[in-house]
Amino acid sequence: MFKITLFITCLYAVSLAPTSGFVAEPVNVTDSIEVEGVADLLEETVEVADPQVTVANFVNSKQFFLATTERVNWFRAAHICKSHGMELARIDSMEENNIIAMLINMSGCAEESDYFWTSGNDLGAFREWYFLANGRPMSFTNWGVGEPNNSGGNERCVEMRFRNQAWSWNDRLCNTRSFFICEKKFD
Repeated sequence: MFKITLFITCLYAVSLAPTSGFVAEPVNVTDSIEVEGVADLLEETVEVADPQVTVANFVNSKQFFLATTERVNWFRAAHICKSHGMELARIDSMEENNIIAMLINMSGCAEESDYFWTSGNDLGAFREWYFLANGRPMSFTNWGVGEPNNSGGNERCVEMRFRNQAWSWNDRLCNTRSFFICEKKFD
């Protein structure tokens, strides 16, 4: 049995049925919870620090987690996700982008921050955008108006941010401290 201890104050997981849309259900927990569907696949328990957790199944074989315990730079966010058996989030479709946006809004985390790191970056080659989570070029993007703009000449990492009443993407200095989104992939 695997144990993942997540020190996350605003932990949410999300589910999408193939044709029915978004499904999420809050549950109360004390020490740990067994994530529905995961136990059947991996016999895994996820321990969480927060007693209020929304748990559901998967979006395209992924489960997303919002990390809002502390604001960290992009590199530290990647390290934290990896140390818990996850990756910084790779967003492959507008469906996933919208689900994560709903997750942030439903969680109340948007009141604390409107910036969340994803695994997107151009650190390997300037202005060639890749996801760290799989090392492949971004096949889907949701850049905000005028983005990516490399403001200040060194914005190399990708965040989701809330601007103009919508969650879109922005390139930002990798050393900026923000909350972040991890993903756990189940194939």
